[in-house]
Amino acid sequence: MRGQRHSTVMIVYSDLGIGGVQRKIVDIVNRLHELPQYRSYTVTILLERVGANTMIMNLRNPNVTIHVKPFVFIPFWMHIAYFALITDSVCILSFLAFPAVHVFKATRVLFWKKFRVIHSEDVITSHAYRRNDFTGKINSQIHDALSRGDQIIVPSRPIAEDLIRSYHIDRKRITLIPNWTTISSSQAKERHKTIDCVYVGRFDKEKRLPLLISAIRHISRVSLISCVLIGDGKEKSKIQSMIHALHLHQRVHIHRPTMRIVTELQRARLALYASQSEGVPMFFLEAMAMGLPIVTMDFPGVKDIVKHGKTGYVCTSERQLAEKIQTLLQNNHLRKSMGAYGQRVARVRYTAANIDRYLAEMFIPARP
Repeated sequence: MRGQRHSTVMIVYSDLGIGGVQRKIVDIVNRLHELPQYRSYTVTILLERVGANTMIMNLRNPNVTIHVKPFVFIPFWMHIAYFALITDSVCILSFLAFPAVHVFKATRVLFWKKFRVIHSEDVITSHAYRRNDFTGKINSQIHDALSRGDQIIVPSRPIAEDLIRSYHIDRKRITLIPNWTTISSSQAKERHKTIDCVYVGRFDKEKRLPLLISAIRHISRVSLISCVLIGDGKEKSKIQSMIHALHLHQRVHIHRPTMRIVTELQRARLALYASQSEGVPMFFLEAMAMGLPIVTMDFPGVKDIVKHGKTGYVCTSERQLAEKIQTLLQNNHLRKSMGAYGQRVARVRYTAANIDRYLAEMFIPARP
């Protein structure tokens, strides 16, 4: 009916560029329209900025409006407060520390309005602070922001333990819901492989891409190998320079971010990663769903995802990384059996049913 006021779900993040959090947001928004019990809700997505590569085109929910903070001088919390005031919001869902603090400020101003405030923390927060993802001022406000919301959702135990240890968050406020992949079994069918290794993610310092490239150099001395790095970021020019300096430009190729990750994974034999700090990379789950073994450097929580010797290898040195990559490329039976095992894990633990658990948390009645 025209003029009817609908209840609103508000989602708050920095941008809708390509990334793991952005993919989660898109999946949650689309699932709200797929399930009949949530179809009447409208969705308002509030962004601090426009991402260079947008995932807006992947949104299939027709009841979505997106509002980007219009002026640099307006604090993000004021942008949030304005839309929380003019909409009939029943739930506010924020992702990562910076948006969570601004949601806290906005809801404190609108003290008479009742929302269910949910925060999704998808990285190890204290690690993010140490690498300057947000300021010391924001870091000092995280305890209040997270403690006064209704619930915190995390995808892994190390993230939960960091919140408890570093920010003194009550364990009872934290709910563990694993990430997911929406890749179907038909998409995961074996295809012709044209590249050996693939990496998908940001080109930032903590991703340690130079370590991956150096490992590829060691392998290329004894056998042919091809690797595709899919992404963008602050370290891109440095990575390009390293590839040329090591004469790997015919072995290692950089591709721009793409929405067609499944197509890229279909071409690859195995997935590579070297990050020193992560949450639960969506790339891991997509690779597993596609039947790719994962060869990764060790980081907190990775062994909860990659089962060493079963779904891939967790390495502690560049030399070991190179050895395990070479082992899997030279042994097709081992590579395929590890990929199949990972596929089974993904289909049991990292399914779209985890999206429904998110929605169930969001729609518990707000506290009086």
